[in-house]
Amino acid sequence: MDSIVVAPVRYGLDDGTLKGFGQAPPDERLVTYHDQRGRADQPTLEREGFTLVNHTTTVQNFEDGEQIAKIYLPEVRELMRSVTGASAVYMQSNWVLRAQTKPHHDVISVAEGKHAHHNMKTGGFLHMDFDAPAADLWTRRVLADAGVAQRPRGRLLLLTAWRAISAPPQDKPLALLDRRTVRKDDLIREQISLPHVTWHGYQLKHNPEHRFCWWSDMTADEVILFSNQDDRVTGFSAAPHTAFDNPNCPPGSPTRHSIEVRGYCFLDE
Repeated sequence: MDSIVVAPVRYGLDDGTLKGFGQAPPDERLVTYHDQRGRADQPTLEREGFTLVNHTTTVQNFEDGEQIAKIYLPEVRELMRSVTGASAVYMQSNWVLRAQTKPHHDVISVAEGKHAHHNMKTGGFLHMDFDAPAADLWTRRVLADAGVAQRPRGRLLLLTAWRAISAPPQDKPLALLDRRTVRKDDLIREQISLPHVTWHGYQLKHNPEHRFCWWSDMTADEVILFSNQDDRVTGFSAAPHTAFDNPNCPPGSPTRHSIEVRGYCFLDE
């Protein structure tokens, strides 16, 4: 049986001007979130664009950037390789720790500047992190950081690995849109700027056909893998995502803490 909750989501309104990421006029709607916990037919990377996998980490302290750089990134690289069958996986050298108690955006240099630890608040609007040119831009940057001069042959599957590192239940769990319910007209292109790079992503406009999915009571031994770009998929290969306020979370529950890292998987196809 489909377990659901009804809660707001922050869509955007398109006024025809290019804005910074998340700056579209807000359009808050009540939507239905479908809990995937316990369902026999679980979402897949090939279909909806996301999946849940079991994965135990040996990291003891996620606030320790050295542990993330030396332990966690290699662990997730092997996880992505195992799940996708990729012949090569290159990890982005920065990661994000999120919680409502974190600053809006704080960056800490790790390993003599080779890595960047980003502290950020929980994402509060429905979005996609890359358009197709941005995915190509970041692929080239990540390969250059790894000392790879020529892009590997084969299919590129750009994945984010999302893990809750606070105990369940989560007050602001991650929700993802089934990418099959996204249409071209839903997208609002926006600019994302960091000190040394600029690219484009999307907010989304309301569409009653959107299907929101989530997993309740995430543990630290589970990871959501979701697509940011898939060369093999025609149309929209990324899974839009957002946090939402869980109305079933008991009052006084600890705020959600999570970590997200990205991997660039090359598959021989």
